[in-house]
Amino acid sequence: LPYVTIDDYSAAKTATEKLISLNKQKIGLINGPRSFRYARERERGFRDALKENGINANEDWILSLPVIKYDIALPIVDQIFSTEYYPEAFFCISDTFGAAVVTIAKKHKLKMPEDLSIIGFDDTIFSQIISPPITTVSQPKFKIGYSAVELLEKYDLKKEHIILGTKLIMRKTT
Repeated sequence: LPYVTIDDYSAAKTATEKLISLNKQKIGLINGPRSFRYARERERGFRDALKENGINANEDWILSLPVIKYDIALPIVDQIFSTEYYPEAFFCISDTFGAAVVTIAKKHKLKMPEDLSIIGFDDTIFSQIISPPITTVSQPKFKIGYSAVELLEKYDLKKEHIILGTKLIMRKTT
């Protein structure tokens, strides 16, 4: 069937490369359920960016949570920061997870972006209202919806796929 989406792989790779460009080597990933294609593609982009830059992924810092919920992420992130060795950056596949990282980082008195850099995904209100505001990957939500309606209007069972680009919105966590 036809569909409209973004290039999750490239978006995640770009976000991870941004963290690497900030001299971050110890980078974690907070992902959603791997049963979703977007989660698998974002993890693949994350892993490829690390690999291409000679950074070994720490499997203890690559998390796949069952749902995208702030209150589920909080104790898991707290556990990571309660250890002696923890990431100096996180790529979160949602701003909800990014907000949880900001909250727990403050609890552990980490300064952002000096001690910890964070990049979220979706450019939701969470990324803008939390302090500090989260650097995030912005999806062209309006264009996705508009393009989907256009596909429906001319629907003829052809497998037409529209893949749109994303934009990295720089804020105070990087």
